[in-house]
Amino acid sequence: MEKISFHIAKRDRPIIFLSGLFMGIPLVDLFLCPATVQCGNSMLSNVHLSCNNGLVGTVDLKNALPKNTIFVLGLLVLAGIYLLAPDFDIGNSHVIAVGLGVFSAVVYAIRNIILKSRAAHYNGSLMMTYQTGIVGFILAPVFLYIMLKL
Repeated sequence: MEKISFHIAKRDRPIIFLSGLFMGIPLVDLFLCPATVQCGNSMLSNVHLSCNNGLVGTVDLKNALPKNTIFVLGLLVLAGIYLLAPDFDIGNSHVIAVGLGVFSAVVYAIRNIILKSRAAHYNGSLMMTYQTGIVGFILAPVFLYIMLKL
């Protein structure tokens, strides 16, 4: 059994905090969308996560994808957005849902890139535990507000 050290270096703490925030944004989007806009379109937009990982990953990582692959991924994202919201009107709830879904997928992709490039030397389970704790700590006042309102 491998022992895991819970120590995080001071220089890595802001990175882990930021990745915890970026983990919480898609969670808030997941629970906020049913109350505000068409949930199905937002969740389908999150399917773009793998394409967004490839596109956003070319910015920071040294092992970037070839240019033709980036072009194909970009076309896939645009085609998927067009299929989910063919009528582009900012007031349309489908467009808002797709925008929220793509935004949360991009934020989660940025989180993945940050963790791969800056905190890869830590245990993945440890990183997820810290990030879940950060999200819980930040969202605790929201839960208390909801409980008091009931």
